[in-house]
Amino acid sequence: MSTEIVTDICPPPEWNLTEKDIHEMVNALEETYQIYQPAFERNDQAAHGWISLKGLLSDLPRKVTERIALRFGENVRSLQHFIGQSPWSSEPMLKIHQGLVVETLGEVDAVLLIDECGMVKQGEHAVSAGWQWCGSVGRAANSQVGVYLGYASRKGHSFLDARLFLPDQWFAKTHQEKRQTCGVPEELSYQTKPEIALELL
Repeated sequence: MSTEIVTDICPPPEWNLTEKDIHEMVNALEETYQIYQPAFERNDQAAHGWISLKGLLSDLPRKVTERIALRFGENVRSLQHFIGQSPWSSEPMLKIHQGLVVETLGEVDAVLLIDECGMVKQGEHAVSAGWQWCGSVGRAANSQVGVYLGYASRKGHSFLDARLFLPDQWFAKTHQEKRQTCGVPEELSYQTKPEIALELL
């Protein structure tokens, strides 16, 4: 194994996509989304999922549900209900995705990658938000932190699964009302990031 340290930064790939390439990518995205539609129990959920995905990939400066709904002519309350209250599980979608990773990227000597990532939050109403280390800004901040599982082989790399980390203060009596408001399952107990990572594995 080489011990040489490479100090040169890799240059970004040349941007040479044509308008035709972009249109083909949009069509490919629609075709790929069709593979995931069986993961939803109802057709309206699948339709809302497609609108949400388009919104997240759009040029909207703020990717909030209301703006996404208005951009694509969707009923704001319906889309907000889908994102916030509609009961659908991500597990069937993850199973489909993980199956595709095996088919397209699978190799016997591939590796699994585990990392955490934080996202700064302005308020205190988001589930798991709290004063904690946030890697995306390189300091402690009011943030949400997730633990992520990835997969890499010579054929490519992909996300596999993720879990939200809840700081220990979220399990104190002082946070009981907040846990209920955010819909944190009653049976959930505090886990460290390494414990979450082992469960993902």
